[in-house]
This record gives sequence, structure tokens and C-alpha cells, in this order.
Amino acid sequence: ADRALAQDPASVLANRDKAIILYLARRFEPCVEQCRKTVELDPYFRSVYPFLGHAYGHLGRPEQAVEAYRTPLAFSEQNREMVDALRGAARRGGLKGFWKQRLQYLLGQPDVPLASVAAAYVQSGDHDNAMAWLERLYGERGAWIRGLKVQPVWDPLRNDPRFQDLLRRARLA
Repeated sequence: ADRALAQDPASVLANRDKAIILYLARRFEPCVEQCRKTVELDPYFRSVYPFLGHAYGHLGRPEQAVEAYRTPLAFSEQNREMVDALRGAARRGGLKGFWKQRLQYLLGQPDVPLASVAAAYVQSGDHDNAMAWLERLYGERGAWIRGLKVQPVWDPLRNDPRFQDLLRRARLA
């Protein structure tokens, strides 16, 4: 990532990729800084915002996390109602309230994103449902299963025997 940035410091992809690496290394403060650099280069580059939100969440900065999660959704006028509902849920219930509301929207999609639903359940503190959705993801051989071993979002599940068994079955243990 550093070599790519040395060749092209204004590359949005290289800046985002470095942010992802920092996030996966659980270096959340530098991740935030790298995400902010990426956003400065292109504020409409959607794929950086989840990492910014997760990093803020791990740093105990829920208001900033919600704002990061909400921002790319607000790019589309179609999402105005959802964005307002998410903001209200976060005001009432903090980050967990945000995730519970986000779950409602995810579950209402015609093609439910299994990994996103599982992650939202983890974020809202419902580990049993998170595991059930991870099992569905595994059963459908979803590509996101590869991230189970390294993604910090799954850290709350790491000591759960069901999660350990899932890692073993996915040949990630």
C-alpha cells in the first residue's frame, strides 16, 4: 500500500486500501486518519465509509461512527427516509439503536446481504442471530466467509465455540 501511494499519492483506491489494511491490523486511529485522507480525495467514494465507521466504533466514538455509516446512504435521495430513521434510532439508542434500525432495512431487501445482516447482529449485541446468519452465509458458500478470521467486526464472537467450529469447517482455523 505504501509503495502504491508513493507512486500515486492521490490514488483513491490506494488510500482506501491502506485504510483497510490498517483496519484489519486493528490500528484504528491510523485507519481513521487514512479514511479521512481518502474522503478528502473523493467524498463520494462509498467503500471507505464502512471502515471509517467501524474504526470510530472501535475507538468508542459512536456519534462519528453513525455519521460515517450514514454518509454514503445519504448520497441517494431515495434513502432520505432511511437516513432520517437511522439518525433518529441512533439518537434514541446510540450505536446499538442505529444497528437495530439498520437491520430492519437490511432484512427488508429482496436479496438480503447475509454478511451485512450477520455483522449488524454482532454490532447490536445479538450474537445468537449473528451466528445463525453466519451459518447461512457458510451454507451458501458466500464470499464474505473468507473474512471471518481477520475482520475485527467478528471479534466479539471469537471465543464462541460455534464461531470456532465455523472457522474450522470453513478451513480458516
